[in-house]
Amino acid sequence: MTTILITFKGFSKDMQRIDSLLASLKKTNVDTAKANILFALSKSYWGIDPGKAMEYANQSLVLSEQRDFKKGISNAYYSMGIINSDMGEFPQAMELQEKALKINEETGNKAGIANSYNEIGMINYYMGNNPEALKNYFASIKINELLGNKQAAAGTYMNIGNVYMNIKKYDEALRNHLLSLNDFKEIGFKRGIAMAYNNIGIVYIGQKNYTDALSSFNASLLIKQEMGDVRGIANAYTNIAEIHYEQKNYDVALKNYTSAIKIYTDIEDKNGLANCYVGMGQIYSDLQKSVEAKNYITKGLELSLKTGNKNLIKDSYKSLADINARLNNYKEAYENEVLYKQAYDSVFNNENENKLTQLQMQNDFDKKEAKAKAEQEKKDAISKKELQKQKVVRNGFMGGLGLVILLLFFVYRNYANQRAANKKLKEAQDQLIKSEKMAAFGMMASRVSHEYKTHSTL
Repeated sequence: MTTILITFKGFSKDMQRIDSLLASLKKTNVDTAKANILFALSKSYWGIDPGKAMEYANQSLVLSEQRDFKKGISNAYYSMGIINSDMGEFPQAMELQEKALKINEETGNKAGIANSYNEIGMINYYMGNNPEALKNYFASIKINELLGNKQAAAGTYMNIGNVYMNIKKYDEALRNHLLSLNDFKEIGFKRGIAMAYNNIGIVYIGQKNYTDALSSFNASLLIKQEMGDVRGIANAYTNIAEIHYEQKNYDVALKNYTSAIKIYTDIEDKNGLANCYVGMGQIYSDLQKSVEAKNYITKGLELSLKTGNKNLIKDSYKSLADINARLNNYKEAYENEVLYKQAYDSVFNNENENKLTQLQMQNDFDKKEAKAKAEQEKKDAISKKELQKQKVVRNGFMGGLGLVILLLFFVYRNYANQRAANKKLKEAQDQLIKSEKMAAFGMMASRVSHEYKTHSTL
């Protein structure tokens, strides 16, 4: 199988955007700002024009190193790593991405760390080291989900799906690609949607569902043509050719491979070219044109050995073993079969299978733990809010009770004062009455005495 699974980088070439970046570059006199603009220009040419992409990345690196601008240096290494990866130069790409990762870790640039993990995972995937690929992808997605970077997380789900597709775990591959597609649709990221359709189509090929596979590839191709994504268009041609190969429509398959080869040659994509050469060799092998088949597959193998793409190396040796046996080149056929077994064992073996299972289990556990932690934090927040509410109610009740008590105190004091005043008033009234009685008695006594004296005189 020579289908091309698309890995996620999120690049885009938009001429208006490029013109805007070039205008900004002329206006600014700040070197760090220039370095950032040059990095953005480099990104715009990823997978489309490696020469321009590398030119801008190198300019960004020079400026960043002059100013000891760490983020700029890591960005430049990151871009240069992607360019090398696109060209099939995987060892150089790995070295550059590891440099970028180291700087990002030193500076605490979490988004940069996540990007570096994703790219390192991608290189390991192309080199056939599935456990290391998955390990780096899981590390990347964990950071991106914490940062809330949905686009980057969706891209990494796509890359994880590629690993499972590579080891023929189709259900797990499809699950991850559908997650990726749904997230890209939610944020309206067209390039991501096209990539996801492409990879879903490849899973359908693995499941022998050619109708849905072709529908997915056509949906992907339409978006890529609208965007002018030449690499994406070439990838779509390659995968459509694979469907027609599986259905034995050899003429249509060859036509699509030829269209893809023209684009891959223009953009210097060794990995894409190797895929097409091996695919064309398989067609000629089926047509019993063994000489043509051997020539194409040998060209594909030579490029694959340069890039380190173990999956293509494996497929090439297997095809060459069959062709050489048919040509009665039994010694070569035996040697090819031995090399095929070695390549196969380096990709598919019990140790790798166990590592993949352990990584998946650990990732599932981490997700469950993170979910449980989030739910507990939510419950704690609700409990805390409820306690605060109860405290407010209790404080309000106590405050209200205090006011009532204070009011009662004043009422009681006023009542007591009133009683005391009434008592004093009554005492004063009693005293007045008593005084009046005493005065009246005194007057009566005086009158009686006067009358007595008067009568006596008489």
